Amino acid sequence: MRSVIAFYRARPVIGLVVFAIGLAIAVATVMLQDGDGVILPIAFTAFMGILVGSVLAIGQRRKQREP
Repeated sequence: MRSVIAFYRARPVIGLVVFAIGLAIAVATVMLQDGDGVILPIAFTAFMGILVGSVLAIGQRRKQREP
């Protein structure tokens, strides 16, 4: 989890892009639902942000280890 936070702190523009895409997905999901609520799309967006950040952080860590 620390690597995800460190990744987004080092690259704030990517963090903003991921947040904007996630927010757009959440809003689109809410608009297409039948009024079930907004919590599930926001939770999904947060989970996807953590997942994307983890994958990118792992990829960056592997690149730094290679000579």
